[in-house]
Amino acid sequence: MDIVDKNEPNIALYAPHNGLYFYEKILSECKKYLNDKFIIAFEIGYEQGESVKQIANKYFNDSKVIVEKDYSLKDRFLFIVSE
Repeated sequence: MDIVDKNEPNIALYAPHNGLYFYEKILSECKKYLNDKFIIAFEIGYEQGESVKQIANKYFNDSKVIVEKDYSLKDRFLFIVSE
């Protein structure tokens, strides 16, 4: 969108590794800050569901990883829930 590109800094819109860099960074480091019971929630790009889910499963294979759709039936949210 032209209005977004003109008004937001590139760092807010584009991340390395097809936009997945910060998901990987956060998920690789956050476990040490979590309690035994936790929930992590992300808003994701509508084409990122499977990719972010793979990253989440890499670091939280003992947790439930859920991708939820928005009202347009596009992948939009990812939740990681301790079990």
